[in-house]
Amino acid sequence: MNHEYSQTISEIGAALQPLGFAVIRDDNFLYVLENSGKVVVLEGEPYVRGAFNLSVTSGWPQVPEKMFCVRLLMKVFGDEARPSLKNQLKFLTSHMAILFDHPESYEAQYRYLNGG
Repeated sequence: MNHEYSQTISEIGAALQPLGFAVIRDDNFLYVLENSGKVVVLEGEPYVRGAFNLSVTSGWPQVPEKMFCVRLLMKVFGDEARPSLKNQLKFLTSHMAILFDHPESYEAQYRYLNGG
């Protein structure tokens, strides 16, 4: 991924690699980790330096409508912490089972908050 995201990638790797996630794609503005069908996607922003989006999915890249932004998931679950990378990773690792195994439990609320 673009060198501007090296610190971000390092933090994501430190949080997810011990849980069995491995890099399956590393492009200029896209970094993808996977573990048994569970996928975490980091999308960088080419026009806004350092901006990023961290998402989870079980169907990447075949089912993009089933990709959920971690910042918005934090709101769905009532987590009012600032959506820093550290807080998003903390949320992700502590809610991993429900996020990946039961998206139907939060999908409607997520779509509502996402304006769809």
